[in-house]
Amino acid sequence: MPLQNRNMSDTPKCYHFVTGRLAEHAVRNTVEQLANKIGFQYSIQVLPITVAALMTSKWLLRHLKLPTPTNCLVLPGYMAAEQSKLQSELDIEIQLGPRDIRDLPRFFGEKVNREGYGEQSIEILAEINHANRMSINDLLQAAQD
Repeated sequence: MPLQNRNMSDTPKCYHFVTGRLAEHAVRNTVEQLANKIGFQYSIQVLPITVAALMTSKWLLRHLKLPTPTNCLVLPGYMAAEQSKLQSELDIEIQLGPRDIRDLPRFFGEKVNREGYGEQSIEILAEINHANRMSINDLLQAAQD
């Protein structure tokens, strides 16, 4: 369901998007274009993590800074398992954005335009922590596991 259709009231929506360093530029560009087109207020917090989809609720709560006014926190779509944990800690509407930032316009009832983003889609299948510290053989074994 599009974000704009959820819990609408007379108070204008002010969305706070959280992202990691890797997606920062794509999130900034996409959100800015949507805000200009649709007319909503927003803030973006770039967290000290490469991929925000890998955050836990506990980690996010330590780093989250909600500006005033904010009445909707938008999390990366991969954080579905963390949403209820965060909702119990925060007194704010929490919505899951898409798993792919290129799909964010759909959440606001807009058509998705993937021009300029390339043809390939990505999906996170697994993470190997501290891979740069591992030998090639250990890394290949961890990947195989």
